[in-house]
Amino acid sequence: MPQEREAPTITVEFVSQDKRSRIRDYETKRHEYRSIGVREYWIIDRFDRTMTVHKFERSKVDIETVTAEQSYTTQLLPGFELPLSKLLQLADRWGDRGDE
Repeated sequence: MPQEREAPTITVEFVSQDKRSRIRDYETKRHEYRSIGVREYWIIDRFDRTMTVHKFERSKVDIETVTAEQSYTTQLLPGFELPLSKLLQLADRWGDRGDE
């Protein structure tokens, strides 16, 4: 008998630069994650220097945009703070290696 899996509380995606991947990350995956019970979906965009947070609640979705100068906290991870600028710096270095 297959075992039922629990959905992750938070899902994080780094956006690719091509248009098809961007649409998939910003639209398709958002609907998929909500449908399986994810509570927050973070889309980190090193090209736009933002993180878009979708907070899924029963009948509504709150969307928050975090800029590179800001830090993000969530009630789902007490005590956690994400300084977006530091993460974007790491993503830039990672992305540069992939471009070689």
